[in-house]
Amino acid sequence: RLSRQPPPALPKKMARSSRRLLCTPLHSRLCALAIFLSCASFALSWEEHTVALPYSGGSPVCTQEQCDEGTRAIPYFLCSDATGWEDGAASFDDPLPSNSLVVQAQVSIAGRFYCDAQGSDNIVVTLDGTLVKAISAPNADNCNGCDNCATNVTMISSEFPTSGWSGYRYGDSNTLRVLASSTSVLCISEAHLTLFYRKLNPDIVAARPDMAPVNKEVVVDIIGKDFIDSSSALCRFGSTDIPSAFKSSNRVTCTAPTSSTVTTVLLSYAQDGINFVNITQFSYYRTLPSPSLPFPPFPSLPSPPLPFPPLPSFPSLPFP
Repeated sequence: RLSRQPPPALPKKMARSSRRLLCTPLHSRLCALAIFLSCASFALSWEEHTVALPYSGGSPVCTQEQCDEGTRAIPYFLCSDATGWEDGAASFDDPLPSNSLVVQAQVSIAGRFYCDAQGSDNIVVTLDGTLVKAISAPNADNCNGCDNCATNVTMISSEFPTSGWSGYRYGDSNTLRVLASSTSVLCISEAHLTLFYRKLNPDIVAARPDMAPVNKEVVVDIIGKDFIDSSSALCRFGSTDIPSAFKSSNRVTCTAPTSSTVTTVLLSYAQDGINFVNITQFSYYRTLPSPSLPFPPFPSLPSPPLPFPPLPSFPSLPFP
């Protein structure tokens, strides 16, 4: 997939990283490399998907030859004063794979923008009730009366890298709205919505160790990829939630709660603290006492005979 960086503007993440790095001529190459790696790591962690949303209902009145220079004739459009506008609503089914979290939205609109009041009105775009952007109407040279002669305007939202897009309905229908001024007419031919998203939970391959002695704390390493440093991340041991400690994009740790009994519980993890993914069974065991020596008892032996011969028998004494 292409990098998430929207041309031609420098991504906000990269801009922030650039400001934090103080470069001197001596270290300019190292600084440039650090900025590149910082931005590349950030960009590669997000993927994108674009949805085309056509607006139709109006009758085209101009061909491409009749449109002003810099505009293009689109054979469909809908104006804000027409029946069926409904606050510029356009619905679409969630196109993202499962285990996704929308972190940013970009909208590119092709239309005829407020020719009767250019620059004095705003274009407000929302996605599922959350603001994408509010911008002033562009001063486009497409005011020759042809509602299907369109120019483009692009807007990009704030970033929600941890919490995700508020209101977005995963696996369901979602709605983009273009809210027009009540005093001016806005005509739209199409909108292209680009959703930037990341994995909701990382790919987890192991938890080590997966057992602990009773009445003793043990630090558990959870190994995988695409972990992020989130203050919301939790490990769940059975019904007990424990904050995790971010170590790298490939590892986090959790301290297993103590148990006074021998038992087995389910260990799971949620990067957002809400949507848990099961990892493995975690067992508590009792430490065994040291075993006795592995020798059998000695058998009892019969007493040996004495090494003396029996005493001889003597005759009776010669006394009466």
